[in-house]
Amino acid sequence: MIAGVKLLEKKNVKIVGYKTLDLLLGLTIFLIPFYFIRFKILGIPTNIFELGVLLLLIATLMQATITKKQYPVNNQTQKDQNHKTFNHYSLFIILFFLSFLMGSSKAGYSLDSLGIVKSYFVVPVVLGLAISYQLSAFRGHINPKPITQNLKPIFFGFYLSLLIVSLWAILQKFGILTTLFYQVGDISFNQYLGDNFRAFGPFESPNYLAMYIVPILFLTIGIMQNAKCKMQKIWKVMFNLTLILPLIALIFTKSRAGIIALAVSLSLLLIFWIYQNLKSKAGKVIIISGSLILYSVFLILVTKYGLRPETDSARFEIYSYSWQMIVENPIFGIGLGGFQNYLSAIPISVSFREIILPYAYHPHNLYMSLWLNVGLLGLISFIGIVVCVIGQYFVNNPGKKRLNNAGIFMILALVSILIHGILDTTYFKNDLSAIFWVTIALILTQTDLKLAGRASSLSDK
Repeated sequence: MIAGVKLLEKKNVKIVGYKTLDLLLGLTIFLIPFYFIRFKILGIPTNIFELGVLLLLIATLMQATITKKQYPVNNQTQKDQNHKTFNHYSLFIILFFLSFLMGSSKAGYSLDSLGIVKSYFVVPVVLGLAISYQLSAFRGHINPKPITQNLKPIFFGFYLSLLIVSLWAILQKFGILTTLFYQVGDISFNQYLGDNFRAFGPFESPNYLAMYIVPILFLTIGIMQNAKCKMQKIWKVMFNLTLILPLIALIFTKSRAGIIALAVSLSLLLIFWIYQNLKSKAGKVIIISGSLILYSVFLILVTKYGLRPETDSARFEIYSYSWQMIVENPIFGIGLGGFQNYLSAIPISVSFREIILPYAYHPHNLYMSLWLNVGLLGLISFIGIVVCVIGQYFVNNPGKKRLNNAGIFMILALVSILIHGILDTTYFKNDLSAIFWVTIALILTQTDLKLAGRASSLSDK
């Protein structure tokens, strides 16, 4: 691979279009939280974020065609490694896609279910693949730019959107901003702007704002470390200072699940760091045992003192009814987008039907949502994707190198999604599904960097 880069330099081959691709990639990442700007193209409902993904896909395919013609890969070692890397997780991704098709079939291929397949699987996966093309060392041909340069548009896209969303929430706290055009007239927002204020930004609820802030914060820090952006000292100081803004916005959301996801993810990082630096086996046993005890105590305290009787009783009712629906449909679930309709058709209490049902759009649990929407296959394949991706990262980053790599922050972003998912649905939404697949692509990139080094050393021998 190194030889290939040198060959390109000698021949002075100019790969056209990378600036455009970088611009489209950064812009698309930036537009993730602004999917509420909706319109139709040829009668098909879409939004500004999906339009960005479409343009990015077209530009990526054009660039891939040009680059492949200019520098085809003939190295068999690289091709074999590419094949092995793909097989580690591709099966679960295919199964996950099949589960979405089955979920749509269960829903009678309704327009709503097909829209979910498009928006919550096809579009975010295409974005993930475009990022993988930009960053991965194994895509069938060479990328003449260093990995650090390719990460910059992703960094700036995430950082600017995180900054805007955080400032948006903070300005809501002081009454400078209230509701957007699509939020006006929705009485559900009034409860957040009263005496018991909770920031929600451009999203549908404070919890959704928290689901966006926490993983993006980890991704921004991780990419910043890996990209090694050449900033002046003053800009680095300003970057570090501005990280306080998403933390303030998170506090203003009053989202216990978001704060817990952040705290638990950071504590796992600390525990992992201590574990990695302990030489004694007894010490490692103590740190693991102590961590389990502390987490158990934390869970007890949250359960005893952290509940909100006025809202949590409704949440537990939703959990109860959701489990009842799972028991009745254990294999295929109820289909995509059918939660509220199915819930309204089963025996529920009068108070729940009148007060809670109009706002019960999902089970408020990621794993129940997967099971109900895309069946047991969808739940298993989702877990399979996560396990394979994280496992592959740790296998290819042995020892203390795991902590020296920016990939650990990308792992924490994924962990925060999974932890928050215990108390909310952190996937079935335009921005949340995009964040999940972008995170998967970035973690795989960190794995590919290690594999690239091995393939290069083999090809140079």
